[in-house]
Amino acid sequence: MTGFMINHTPFHADLFPHTSREGEHSMVVVVKGTWMLGSSATDSPSLAPYDQQIPVFRAPPLESLHQLSRCMALSEMQAEIIRELPAEPWAQHESDFCPPKPRFDLIINAWANHPDRQAFAQVEAAIDFVNQWQQVQRLMQLHAHAPRRWMKRLGGLGDPVAEYIEPVRRVPLFRRFAFGGQALQANGDSTSFESNPSGMGYHLQRELANGAPLPWVESTRDPLRHWKDTPDPVALGTVPVHHLPRRALQGSYDTHWELQRLPRPPVDSDPRQYNAAPDALQLKVTPLAGEALVLNNMGDKAQLHFRWPTIAISACPETAGGTRLPAQELTWDTVVIDTVHLTSTLIWRCQMPLPSLEKLGAISLFAHSRAPQTPASLR
Repeated sequence: MTGFMINHTPFHADLFPHTSREGEHSMVVVVKGTWMLGSSATDSPSLAPYDQQIPVFRAPPLESLHQLSRCMALSEMQAEIIRELPAEPWAQHESDFCPPKPRFDLIINAWANHPDRQAFAQVEAAIDFVNQWQQVQRLMQLHAHAPRRWMKRLGGLGDPVAEYIEPVRRVPLFRRFAFGGQALQANGDSTSFESNPSGMGYHLQRELANGAPLPWVESTRDPLRHWKDTPDPVALGTVPVHHLPRRALQGSYDTHWELQRLPRPPVDSDPRQYNAAPDALQLKVTPLAGEALVLNNMGDKAQLHFRWPTIAISACPETAGGTRLPAQELTWDTVVIDTVHLTSTLIWRCQMPLPSLEKLGAISLFAHSRAPQTPASLR
């Protein structure tokens, strides 16, 4: 299989072997380029300096919520509540070693703020997609909350009510701060909220809800009104592979798979498992150069903008014996936006079938100042 890369682009790149569900072997090429977010719709995409180019991740880089608290300069009250949450590590980024995705992923690592930079109890944040005809589609709309707790009513009777503790200046919009988590049962066991077992705000008993924090981020369409409510978790960032519904797309890793198919994926695996964005941020149609995203109330500016650049990447392979193989254009299938560092990272991929008679040799990568070709199946 072998193969090595000669990278003539200004971006990071890597390659890895892949075996499909059908048992076909290929080499996947991954290219990753980082641009700076703009504060105006007219800003041209500006390539980030080399030391700010995000590398290709073979494995997800793990972080702690304590690191997040320091990075985002959260309030002491927010930091105190974070210390109450499980200390398990989490990842803002997934491994980039996956085959081309069936949908385009919008992975947005962001925090919400007030457009006038004021402290707030609640603010609305939203993501808009602007197509080539300048039509605007709202993809997601969120409420970001300052810390709240379920508090007993005066006299201690009835169900607890949500009360704000103090206003804040920014709220992280990740799944760790959405509805979900672990809830204690009457027998002392705990139950996970399967679509977001790492979230906050899930309770099965009123007594355990008293004094507990509420989620910081939720959908504007389905807010939490009662301690027994179980809304769908809505947040930004990635959906981990062990969360539903993504986990169910991986297929059945059962005895039949172990005896009959290992190391191939299960026969009922679905390629949509590679899409890591929330469903509302998975685009069924791949974006074109010049189309844009607008992030509302997700940074120091009221709006942040990302526009897909006019650039294409091609891979030119040859065998170990020097035989040139057909060139292949990579397709972008992911953008990762970070509103703390004001970066937007595009990821291209292509899947190269291996030559039948010789080993794969060099794969040369080239960048072109033109609009990328879009496969008809994706447009």
